[in-house]
Amino acid sequence: MNQAQNSEQNIDVLLVFTEMAVLDSVHKEVEDHFKRPIAAARFQNLLDAVDHLEKTGKKYGLIVFEHRSSSLTILRAFLELGGNGAYVLCGLDPKIVQGLEGSDTTIEFIQADAVLSELPKTINRLEVTGRMPMMHREESEYILVRPDYLPSMGPLEATVYAQLIDGHYVPVFNQGDLVEKQEVEKFLESKKLTHFYFRREDCAGILGSRQKDLDRALSKEPIDEKATTKAIERGHSMVRDVVATMGFTPEAQKVAVSSVSATIKLMGAKPKLSTILVDLKNKDGNYLTAHSLMLGKVCCALAFKIGWTSNTTYFKLTLAAFLHDLPLSNDKLATVFSLDKASESGNFSTDELKEIRMHSNKAADHARSMSEVPSDVEQIVAQHHERPDGTGFPRGLNSKFITPLSALFIIAQDIIEYSQTFKNKEVDLASYYDAREAYFNSGVFKKIIHALKHDLKIL
Repeated sequence: MNQAQNSEQNIDVLLVFTEMAVLDSVHKEVEDHFKRPIAAARFQNLLDAVDHLEKTGKKYGLIVFEHRSSSLTILRAFLELGGNGAYVLCGLDPKIVQGLEGSDTTIEFIQADAVLSELPKTINRLEVTGRMPMMHREESEYILVRPDYLPSMGPLEATVYAQLIDGHYVPVFNQGDLVEKQEVEKFLESKKLTHFYFRREDCAGILGSRQKDLDRALSKEPIDEKATTKAIERGHSMVRDVVATMGFTPEAQKVAVSSVSATIKLMGAKPKLSTILVDLKNKDGNYLTAHSLMLGKVCCALAFKIGWTSNTTYFKLTLAAFLHDLPLSNDKLATVFSLDKASESGNFSTDELKEIRMHSNKAADHARSMSEVPSDVEQIVAQHHERPDGTGFPRGLNSKFITPLSALFIIAQDIIEYSQTFKNKEVDLASYYDAREAYFNSGVFKKIIHALKHDLKIL
């Protein structure tokens, strides 16, 4: 295992229980679950915890607290200040959670007198099906880079390293080298490796180069489609690697926004779905990056068709497409549209299924961390695997709770999945609308699919 994968994960924990003995016992249960010491913030009443959150502004990944009354006033303030962590409410009446359904949080309920016996199972369930967004890793001097990125770079902008079995990193390609795909594959095969690394200190400069590529693409009139597409793909790939190790840094955010602007300019004012789907047939290389770029285009083509034609709408949808699969570790996971089908296939490990289930929430955290980005983007990303009948994930929302832009995004993904079954044949969109109209027959989905089906002239 590499150092980045093997570095210790940590989670910030907040505990609130009136009795010190219970507080100590809950703290021990949390440590036993994570199998290491946890320096939790501890309070003996909710008011003190609220005061702490208000003063520090700190966010926690796991919050386990006692609240035995039926009052929602202090509870709502606590949830608002605590942010979008995973909450375990230990109380007397589970109905109190129903009064909090409007909040964008994950809340599990445990009967107060059963907290010690039920907490381990509850935390495990939250890890598998909920979200604990404040998990982080100890920083490494190196960040992982996927091999398929190197041949696309041209002259390398920084030295590339490999990690040996004993944990040491050695340079294998030097700054300025031109690396061929065959050369990369041969090296990986001979050394039994799967990844390379950049030094953390070099990443800002590499992202700066990606930003310059995008700036040049945006400044050209008329736009150079091939060069712009390459700049967007290289930007997405590098952002993905940086986010996996360093988080969504300001430099990575800037590349993301410029990539979105370049994609919108590339599509033009009247994106046509039929043209975009033809391009889908010709795509090769990095699936996740190509899929994210294609999804943004399909979303905008659908939005144009139903009259949602503002630049702001295009920006929201395209940025959501850029972000939605960033947390996934490999292309295979990005091909999953249904968690149930992935589970039934037997092709994915338990850890991979967990990664798939949790990636929507993690991607939403990336959207939330960006400055001056509309909240709609976070909602689209968080809901992009929900389904109108409530069978999606991670929250099992039905059409009543899915936003209009999220619904359009979900339909766009469905069209891409459907299009892949046509292989080299032209996609029959009329048959798609006939086949899927019954499934998308509720809420805003119904309005969107009806509008698409009954006006094919611009497709």
